[in-house]
Amino acid sequence: AGGLIQTLFGLPYDFAVWIVGILMILYVSFGGMIATTWVQIIKAILLLLGASILAFLVLKNYEFSLHNIFSTASEIHSSGNNILFPGQLISDPVSAISLGIALIFGTAGLPHILMRFFTVPSVADARKSAGYALLFIAILYTTAPAVGAFARLNFVETVHNTQYSEVDDWFKSWEDIGLIGWADKNKDGKIQY
Repeated sequence: AGGLIQTLFGLPYDFAVWIVGILMILYVSFGGMIATTWVQIIKAILLLLGASILAFLVLKNYEFSLHNIFSTASEIHSSGNNILFPGQLISDPVSAISLGIALIFGTAGLPHILMRFFTVPSVADARKSAGYALLFIAILYTTAPAVGAFARLNFVETVHNTQYSEVDDWFKSWEDIGLIGWADKNKDGKIQY
């Protein structure tokens, strides 16, 4: 949250973190669990809405076909089809399944989700709340691959073989805040992905 405030308002990072921390303390102190719950609901709606709209726009751009996205990405990327295979993190199918299970159940076990059980009046409502949480987590995890593949594809199409001196302002802004980095390994002044 501090990084977002820093980017949006141009404030120093430490100051932005303090502002966010103080605001959180205030709304929890005065509003209690109800205020916290509504903040979590609003954040979840914004996150799901943003991811769903991005996924829809990505799929629309590629005729609603993941195959088209992945094949275009593998054609453009220097690694070819290797871009579609697990990287250094996941080396075999068992590890991939294990990571998927950990992501789904690990997310469901986060404290801010578990705390929702204390804001409902009955066990049935707690189960219903957990069901909704798992549904929304599943929606987010389902849209993430399409958005991620398109982000990589868009990045390659936008900046690959572009002179660093001619790159758009967003690239240098992202570089300044640490989202991306560029090193001219072959000293030709071009961004090569």
